[in-house]
Amino acid sequence: MARAPRKRQKQLERRKVKQRARKKALVAHNARDLASEIQRAASAPVLHSLTTSVLFDEESSDPIWTTRTSPATRWSDRHALVPRLQLGNPGKTSKTVPKPELGSEREAKTKPRTANPEPSMTYTYAQIANMIDHSLLNPVITDAELEAGCRVALDYDVASVCIKPYYLKRCSGLLAGSTVAASTVIGFPHGGNATAVKCAEAEQAINDGGVELDMVVNIGKVLSGDWGYVRGDLKAVIDLAHAGGAKVKVIFENCYLTDAQKIRLCQICGELRADWVKTSTGFGTGGATDEDLKLMRAHSPGHVQVKAAGGVRTFDRLLEVRALGVTRCGATATVAILQECKKRLGV
Repeated sequence: MARAPRKRQKQLERRKVKQRARKKALVAHNARDLASEIQRAASAPVLHSLTTSVLFDEESSDPIWTTRTSPATRWSDRHALVPRLQLGNPGKTSKTVPKPELGSEREAKTKPRTANPEPSMTYTYAQIANMIDHSLLNPVITDAELEAGCRVALDYDVASVCIKPYYLKRCSGLLAGSTVAASTVIGFPHGGNATAVKCAEAEQAINDGGVELDMVVNIGKVLSGDWGYVRGDLKAVIDLAHAGGAKVKVIFENCYLTDAQKIRLCQICGELRADWVKTSTGFGTGGATDEDLKLMRAHSPGHVQVKAAGGVRTFDRLLEVRALGVTRCGATATVAILQECKKRLGV
């Protein structure tokens, strides 16, 4: 009869051993959870809102959601997250970890993946398309590619096609009857042509149906400080173009200039009633930077618009320069930009 109590006692001891093992496992599990939460909170990305009201992940540049105001936030700063994590006593359920107010990082990153219009969008497809000058200026583009580029501009209803001068007449014929303007370049890309040659180019362009002319300043004269020559060169072409019903965009090629030179050019263009000031040809050592765009907008009178050229290859970049006051962009990535615009608008 003594065997039964001993057997029962051994069973109880084995049960206690299993209980202790389960408690240890629970403690280890809670410790791993704590380490994971601390690591996630510490490494969560900083979020910041752009002037376009679209929130972006700083590391990936992916859009997260749209908002009017959103201060920079790190999850670990929300309500002192780490101190509120507790292991609890062995055998008791640990306290629930509070979620950040703005939702989990996973939810934030996946929120905008939708084709539906975003609630705080402040643009339409027409407004974005009307910012784009579809650029067909690369020296290796063939006649067939120029023709196809004109048809792309018609399909996407952009502001204009900026095309190599020799093809302008054909371009204006293809665009006839549409809202897409035919445009070309003068003194391109170095600006070193004599003023008489630039005027001859402008006259030929107007005769071929060009209604917008992108003219390069004489860069060497700007660097030399010969402002009288620079003014006379610009005035001759601007006056001729306006008399023929065409508009003029003056290209600075900012990558070679100082801020003082850029400001002086903005002042001269304002006085001569240029229609746009433009950052670059796209063939220099640099393109449109935020700093240059802000400077040009700040120092140009209201009747002079700003065009960004060089580096505007995505829809997000176009929105960024638009927020800085840019009204036109030279672009070769027109299809990609406008397809993304349509996707976000759900059209």
